[in-house]
Amino acid sequence: RGRKVLVVDIGAGSTDSGYMLRTIQHDPATHTPTQPLLLWFPPASALEKAGTWLTDQILHEWLQQGRISSREEAEDYKTSGVTDWYDRPYVREWCHSISEHIGGYVAGIPETRWLRFAPPLELIITGGSSAVEPVRRALIQGVTDALRQRHMFREVTLVQPPPARLPPTGHDDIHVAQLAVCLGASHPCLADLKYRSELH
Repeated sequence: RGRKVLVVDIGAGSTDSGYMLRTIQHDPATHTPTQPLLLWFPPASALEKAGTWLTDQILHEWLQQGRISSREEAEDYKTSGVTDWYDRPYVREWCHSISEHIGGYVAGIPETRWLRFAPPLELIITGGSSAVEPVRRALIQGVTDALRQRHMFREVTLVQPPPARLPPTGHDDIHVAQLAVCLGASHPCLADLKYRSELH
């Protein structure tokens, strides 16, 4: 009957986040379901620590080691799936900054009805730097801790978005979430948007 979706977009220059609730509109006379609704809540403020910051740290470490490299090489390395650098202090700092910011946002979402109950909160992490595995773990932990502090402990499910090259199909909420972060989840007008399945 309802889906709770938290989108975290780790872009190049900022990390943006927004929470949305997908529910079903009912006919007041017959109480039968009529159409799905997407309810937008005020987004998080932008965190100006994201993919570029992490790339800069990798590049700085390489330069200190005497390795002559380009920013493009550091960017490719960051998203390559190589894991031998995940234990670096700057990776922990990066993950902590992002998870703390998003946790603070979740702690203040002005919604108390649906967050308290099943189903689980769906966490969708997008952006190139979402490939860095430690940040996924940190975000799940940060969001879980925030819900627990609100006495709304619920399971947090990480949902992998489909490849961006696939066209949207039907009322797929994950595609809507990707659209939200493309618009900019921190944009002040996002909370006023209403989803329509077709133009009139």
